[in-house]
Amino acid sequence: MKSVDVGVMPNSVCFSFTPPDIARDLYFYPTWCGHYFCSSRYYMRRDFYPPLLVVYVRRGIFNVEYRGEVRQARSGDVVLLDCTEPHYYYADNNLEFLYMHYEGSNAHAITRRIIDLHGWLMRGEEKDEQGHLVPSSRNCVLSRTFPQKQKENSAFS
Repeated sequence: MKSVDVGVMPNSVCFSFTPPDIARDLYFYPTWCGHYFCSSRYYMRRDFYPPLLVVYVRRGIFNVEYRGEVRQARSGDVVLLDCTEPHYYYADNNLEFLYMHYEGSNAHAITRRIIDLHGWLMRGEEKDEQGHLVPSSRNCVLSRTFPQKQKENSAFS
């Protein structure tokens, strides 16, 4: 599917999903996701949108106004937003990012906890040669957010 948003380049793609009832009741699930290439004309301003949002910036600058802060996400950074709160984001020229809007039975509570403890902009300083976040960064956030799980589950070590 092609985006109709202003500033999204034609080589961008996006996909929508309708989960089955069991997914709505028990799991996290995507509602929209995509890979966008944007000009400086791209922006999104909302007071409220039900799904949550995670963005991974591959190239360029992703400007975000959220919770009274104005910040810039750059290559390798991750942005996590609870879109039920007012938010505004926009591109500098030549922005490339991957995104996923998601929902789930306790997705809002977990996302708010992560944002409250660690902030909504996670810097990607620890990257491999391909620009991917090093897994230990994820484990660090998870272990500080859910410390009891680190001891119970060897998957977090």
